[in-house]
Amino acid sequence: MSRAEMQFVVALDIGTAGVRCLVSEGMRPGSCRVIGKARVRSHGIRKGEVVHFHDAVRSVKGAVERAAAMAGVRVVSVFATIGCGGIRGLNSRGVVRLERGLKAISPEIVERAMSAACDVSIPTDRAKIHIVPRGLSVDGLRCSRSAEPVLGERLEGEVHVITAPREALDKLEKVVNGAGYVLERAVAEPLATSFAVLSESERHRGVDLLKLGEGSSFLASFRGGGPSHTWTVGVGREHVINDVAVATHVDTLEARQLCRSLDDGEGGGLEPSEETAGGVAGARIRELLGLARTEVAKTQNLGPAESGLRLWGVLSESPGVVEQASAVVANKTRCDEAAFTVEILEIPQEKEYATAVGVLEYGWRCRTEAEKFDLAAERRAASWVGRALQRVTQML
Repeated sequence: MSRAEMQFVVALDIGTAGVRCLVSEGMRPGSCRVIGKARVRSHGIRKGEVVHFHDAVRSVKGAVERAAAMAGVRVVSVFATIGCGGIRGLNSRGVVRLERGLKAISPEIVERAMSAACDVSIPTDRAKIHIVPRGLSVDGLRCSRSAEPVLGERLEGEVHVITAPREALDKLEKVVNGAGYVLERAVAEPLATSFAVLSESERHRGVDLLKLGEGSSFLASFRGGGPSHTWTVGVGREHVINDVAVATHVDTLEARQLCRSLDDGEGGGLEPSEETAGGVAGARIRELLGLARTEVAKTQNLGPAESGLRLWGVLSESPGVVEQASAVVANKTRCDEAAFTVEILEIPQEKEYATAVGVLEYGWRCRTEAEKFDLAAERRAASWVGRALQRVTQML
């Protein structure tokens, strides 16, 4: 990738309802701006996963071409979300014994501990897509990398590993390649959405992000600044609509309109079909929140979520969802309209672009880290060449 192409990041949010694309320019996170955006209706995508190759390729290509035309750039590679119901997260620890009389924790020792933590076995049908460091501890006590006095026998590094079905990743890459682009990185939807809607202070205090989406939903728990629990399920608003269609004996289009009228408060329970639809939709939402309650219970040993539960997604706007979700945790529950927290200039302040904005933030972070790595490699190469030339000169 050329240096000119490195100045652009293209984010692709492939969802069940639509495919959204954002093009931004800049040099680092917090100093970029969106110069192109597009949204097309999604075809060939269900529950966040590719089910029809050619339809999905047309949707992806249409979104990227429109955004690229608005930005006036040529798109080569993209960062794309993967939001299927099979995304899971697990915490792993690696242990390194410390030598006696050690005065400080060197980067080499930290790297050894983190490498040991990353060496976790997963099933062959799954792939690691993110490894997020969670912290260090000496003999069970939290410490920082710059801790000067070290009194202990072992250093523990902890990471959160996010995995996805290998088949879903392969399908995503084939669709992006089929559209004529290179998949630079696949980004888990829970991680991307958290970049856009959660603040740094919320992550440090502890927060549970629950998204009730169109085709799938997820729960992402954050403790101490990083993710500590990730869970997705292939249930969303389209399942509510299908249930309503079956219960009221109408097609999905009429069922969608009926659910929309209930969300707007126009139904009022005057018609039998509306009463039936409201009861069926409420039962499905309660079932989904029950699944989320089970996952929230698994995070109790990770510490309290002082910032409470954050609701996101199309189903979170349904009547009574906030009240029902309050039973999931004993803390406060919020459902904000559009509270973007990433520091990107001129971003589209629209809720449907939240995940795409988070992908942009992730993309710029990856580019910054890659640039640092390239500069370090250049310095190492330059120093090696310099030493070699010096030896040759001495020999002559």
